[in-house]
Amino acid sequence: MEITIYQCSLPFPPSVNAAFGQRPNHQRFKSDAYKAWLASCPDLVLPECGMITFPVRVVYRFFHPDKRKRDITNYLKLPEDFLVAKDVIEDDNQNIVVGVAAIFQGYDKENPRVEIEIYDAR
Repeated sequence: MEITIYQCSLPFPPSVNAAFGQRPNHQRFKSDAYKAWLASCPDLVLPECGMITFPVRVVYRFFHPDKRKRDITNYLKLPEDFLVAKDVIEDDNQNIVVGVAAIFQGYDKENPRVEIEIYDAR
């Protein structure tokens, strides 16, 4: 039996392609779309266990804002990095995040989002 240890919902993120730009000197920077997404994200409450430092599986359920075709894997990086930045998980390397599922759940024009579920994988 899998144990859900954390759940949250974030606004639908920009793709990796739209989140970063590159200057002529090859320096990467956060785009305005990325900054706007970060500003729209809620404050997250830490899991009851505190920051997750043990192996977990993460399920991302995407509710798209429209019927445009998307490469779903291009939408994983920002929510995952957000979980690390907010100290929900210690890191997103393979020692902590041992499994990832990205699931297209359909369209929600009024509330496009990504719902995140984290399961204990010990």
